[in-house]
Amino acid sequence: LDEDLGRMVPSAGGGWFYADLDSKSGNTTIAFRIARRDRSQIDRLGDGDRAIVVWWLKPQVVGGVAQNILCRGEQRAELLDDDPKTNQDFVTLGQIMAGQHAEVTSGCLHFGAYLASDAGARNLAQEWMTEISGDNTLPNDASALDTTGQPFPVAIRITTVLTGGGRFAARGRLVRDIAPSDTTIRIVGIPTLSTAPGSMVKISPPSDPSNGEWIGYRAYTNGQLDCSGGSSTDPLVGRSLRRSVKAAFLPQSLVEIGQSYSLVRTLPH
Repeated sequence: LDEDLGRMVPSAGGGWFYADLDSKSGNTTIAFRIARRDRSQIDRLGDGDRAIVVWWLKPQVVGGVAQNILCRGEQRAELLDDDPKTNQDFVTLGQIMAGQHAEVTSGCLHFGAYLASDAGARNLAQEWMTEISGDNTLPNDASALDTTGQPFPVAIRITTVLTGGGRFAARGRLVRDIAPSDTTIRIVGIPTLSTAPGSMVKISPPSDPSNGEWIGYRAYTNGQLDCSGGSSTDPLVGRSLRRSVKAAFLPQSLVEIGQSYSLVRTLPH
């Protein structure tokens, strides 16, 4: 992923950045134009110099366990025209996701891109950023960024949460149902759970483990999570974190944990 970002084509050279946020799970699909690493694939007319690369999560059953697979796909981009956001680029994007692609790792609970659009307000702790003037907001739906409309992002933080995949990844269950307003949650089945304030768990309905709500807790004692008191001054505690949706869950809903990793990079212009 770091190598892909390092080969991103800047907006001045016809590059663009696509970001699609799943409004339920908080996961992100990202795509952008890159300079191809293998120069032998470039023909005498220059075709093959650029490629479209896509990163996304794909739900899949692995070893009888439903989980998300982190995927990467790359395909040659068409020759540039006058529009930095051509229809053909989005046809290529769809072909990548529907066709052959690499499965980077299983057991990925979260893949989220957090963008900053203004160098003077590069706060990647927030969600989708607004410029200082408040005029332009980076998209949180299936629209693309280009130099003709919204601002090209100046920086990106990509956060992943990995479990290691497989049937032996840590999983627990809810002891009793919870409502969207509940701040105490009883769980069972995870033998060792972090007690550090700001640790997170993901709770998913049994029928749809690919989605779920991220919950940050301030304490864990006797099988009970305390997620009370979350606010803008304590952003790691509370319900509906990582842009997930606050929801009600029934007993026996799936509880998962994983290791978080973040990659922060400035983007070329």
